[in-house]
Amino acid sequence: MAKTEAVERTLDFWTEDELAAELNVHVGTLRRWRKQGKGPPYSRLVRKPVYLIEAVEEWLESRSTTPVRSHVIGYGAKECSAR
Repeated sequence: MAKTEAVERTLDFWTEDELAAELNVHVGTLRRWRKQGKGPPYSRLVRKPVYLIEAVEEWLESRSTTPVRSHVIGYGAKECSAR
């Protein structure tokens, strides 16, 4: 590749403040998760944590669950009338 050719590579990432806003959590929560080894994967850019958007999306998908139906039997029926 010639020296005059520039390779442009952009990484889409969130800063700590941006991710906290996206997840609706406090920045302190992200810091605690990092210290505990929990939370989304991160990298450091000039000593500051940054979160690749793609990695955060994968982390969120890995944490998703399917709701389970309630096991309350007869709620609103005879069992409730005994109250």
